[in-house]
Amino acid sequence: MGSTPIPGTIKKGLWRIMKRIFKGLEILIKYDPDGDTSAEHDILYASDIHPHLISDEDLSILKENGWFYDSELESWSKFT
Repeated sequence: MGSTPIPGTIKKGLWRIMKRIFKGLEILIKYDPDGDTSAEHDILYASDIHPHLISDEDLSILKENGWFYDSELESWSKFT
């Protein structure tokens, strides 16, 4: 039994999501190299570095890629 190929449009959509996740993680690792990550059903959590410690440029990139700081959890989050 072989695997069913993923149609190109789905691959492109998945790749866009993955690039946004990777971009955010790349930034967060820069500020918190030993930060924790975890995931639940449809959300990824990474690092507890407070936004005021991140440059405005990097904050902008995080937001552009769908990352947000959850002050209740004290964690950066991204819905998948």
